[in-house]
Amino acid sequence: MAFGKPAKYWKLDPAQVYASGPNAWDTAVHDASEEYKHRMHSLCCDNCHSHVALALNLMRYNNSTNWNMVTLCFFCLLYGKYVSIGAFVKTWLPFVLLLGIILTVSLVFNLRRGLHFVSHWSLRSSLCPLPRLVTHTHPGPDTLCWKSLSFPL
Repeated sequence: MAFGKPAKYWKLDPAQVYASGPNAWDTAVHDASEEYKHRMHSLCCDNCHSHVALALNLMRYNNSTNWNMVTLCFFCLLYGKYVSIGAFVKTWLPFVLLLGIILTVSLVFNLRRGLHFVSHWSLRSSLCPLPRLVTHTHPGPDTLCWKSLSFPL
C-alpha cells in the first residue's frame, strides 16, 4: 500500500451485485485488477479509487455503472467505518491541529486589530466628541425642527 495500512473501510454486500454469472464479484475484481496492471497510478486522477470504481462498475454494484472517485468517496464517508480508534485519531488529528493553528492565528490578528480600533476610537472620541443635534422651535405650535449639527468643544 502506498500510504500505509487502511484506516477506514466500507463493507460491501455481495447481494448487491447485479452482474450475471455465479462468480460476478470475483470476475469483476479480477478484470479490474488486470486492467490496472497496465496503468500508472497517480495521486489525483487514475488511482486506487478509480480501480475500485471500475470493479464496482463491472459488477454493477447496487445496479449502477456510474461509480467514480467522487461517488466512491461520498459513500465511503457516509458508510465507512474506522478500523480502530487509533486510525480515527491518525486520520483527523492533523486536520484538527492545522485548523486550530489557523483559527488561533486568525483570532490573534483580528483581536489585535479590534483592540487597536477600540483604543483608537476611545482616544479619538475623547479628543473630538460625537456631534449633538441642536433644535429650535418654529413660531408655530411648538413644532421642533432640525437646525444644524453642533460639535461641542
